[in-house]
Amino acid sequence: AMAAVWPILAALGEEFGWRGFLFPRLLHRFGLMGAAVIVGLIWGVWHLPADFVGLKGYGPLFIAAFLINGPYVLTAHALIMAWLWRRTGANLLMMILYHWSITASAMLVPAVGGEDVRGLVGALVSATLFWIVAAGLWIFERNRSR
Repeated sequence: AMAAVWPILAALGEEFGWRGFLFPRLLHRFGLMGAAVIVGLIWGVWHLPADFVGLKGYGPLFIAAFLINGPYVLTAHALIMAWLWRRTGANLLMMILYHWSITASAMLVPAVGGEDVRGLVGALVSATLFWIVAAGLWIFERNRSR
């Protein structure tokens, strides 16, 4: 039941702040990519309290687990979402749905490898795949605009 309710509450609560308020204000000063990176880093650090609870099983590896599962992966997601934001005409509903999908999948699919070094490697590989997707979208967009 929690996996059905929590993701939509998190997405609604956060996206009005991240993409509804902060992102458009940063956009004018830092551009689309710069604003996305700033929001991604802030978004990642914002999750420290929740990650402190959710990743506590990593013990002495907590800092590494937090950096991978927080700022590293969420900055990649922020870049993907900025691309989607532009492509959908700043549609906040799309941002909420994307955020919902991130949270729901994290709750429904357990971490690969457990809460040890293997788990960190799995999280790092997974997060890096999101960076590859983000880079591909931005390269596609740049080539498309030429």
